[in-house]
Amino acid sequence: MKYYFEREDRIIESDEMIRKYGTSEAIPELTIYELSIQPSYDPVSFNKLANGTFYPVQSYTQVKANAIAALVAAGYTQAEAESTVG
Repeated sequence: MKYYFEREDRIIESDEMIRKYGTSEAIPELTIYELSIQPSYDPVSFNKLANGTFYPVQSYTQVKANAIAALVAAGYTQAEAESTVG
């Protein structure tokens, strides 16, 4: 499980939390909070939501690259995919 470590502005994973703090639960007192989703990407920032969790923001560049790759895999040429995505 991944959490947001606000003080260090980074992701902290359960194994590190268990090693350092003896728990795999969020620890708000140490500025370690739950994430609204478990990202498979490296977030560029985190947005605090009204429910107290943090949303990990993905880079637009990465989203665009993923979209182009999907279009190429679907049969578009690289140029067509890039033109479609913009």
